[in-house]
Amino acid sequence: MAESRERRHYRIDYPLSARPSLFVGERTFEVIDCSESGLRYARPGSDPGPEVGGEFRGVLRFRTGDEVE
Repeated sequence: MAESRERRHYRIDYPLSARPSLFVGERTFEVIDCSESGLRYARPGSDPGPEVGGEFRGVLRFRTGDEVE
């Protein structure tokens, strides 16, 4: 039986040159992809970042300058 790979929400994958930035407190993360229900980001070095699956507040800034809290 084939495994279903359908997702509940459409996911936007960002190429390296177009990735938005996620600001959480004093930390900044590069966003790899996002959907209605979450996002995936790169963690620099040994920064543990927010807990996987956890909730946090931050600002998402797109390359166009638009921001979303």
